[in-house]
Amino acid sequence: MMDFLLGLGLRRWVFGLLFAATGQLQAQSLDFHHRVALAGKPLVLNQWTELPGGLEFKAEVMRWYVTPYFSGKQQDRTGEAWLLDLADSASLHRQVDARKGDFIVQLLFGVDSLLQRGGVMDGDLDPVHGMYWTWQSGYIQFKLEGLLRDSAGERKLELHLGGFEGENKTAMMWMGFFLEPFHGNARRRSNRSFGFVWTLDSLLLNLGDELRVMSPSSAGRRYCSLIAEGIHLEEEWVGYGKSGSPQNRRELNRVRPRNHPE
Repeated sequence: MMDFLLGLGLRRWVFGLLFAATGQLQAQSLDFHHRVALAGKPLVLNQWTELPGGLEFKAEVMRWYVTPYFSGKQQDRTGEAWLLDLADSASLHRQVDARKGDFIVQLLFGVDSLLQRGGVMDGDLDPVHGMYWTWQSGYIQFKLEGLLRDSAGERKLELHLGGFEGENKTAMMWMGFFLEPFHGNARRRSNRSFGFVWTLDSLLLNLGDELRVMSPSSAGRRYCSLIAEGIHLEEEWVGYGKSGSPQNRRELNRVRPRNHPE
């Protein structure tokens, strides 16, 4: 598990709240906040942003999925997948309750494979959102549409990335957090917030000639890896510390996600 995370270049971003040997694991309210950045500033739809080297990009559509995944002493469970949409600011702020006994929460970039095999669903997974292909292909993990412009002229960019099985599997676990045991009044709830920045610089500067990807493919898998490498924890949350102890590494390995892309 850790080899996979390190291979993705995410070693700096697997942060955790260190698991203590004493205290009770109580229900916790977890708030997740997401924002998108390009060239060091917020990405705004339908506005040109200049990158290093003279490349400019204008995003017209950006939607993507993440799935929370919880682990406890007795069982593991998958939460509901969230559809994040840059055009809908409310979708970028999500809250979920960790149950009593949950001590690890992970965020999967994409839709959990068990949810995919369960068939078409409603809510954020309703095909009406335009994020579903066919039964064989499943859900689009990441959709980015817009225009690129440089000295060679203007080009259309259409990336519909995904694939949950086979060699082109793209879903991947990109963040794991340990939830600290609650000490004190067992009736009081604990609240915790996590903020993330999705930076697109690495993706857009390493596109090559493949500007239209509309189905599971090796290019889609590579692009999803570049996107995952650009996910950063907000500075104000960095103080949680790294989950690098042998005990924590063993626990992360134990709850290795089913969607492991290798």
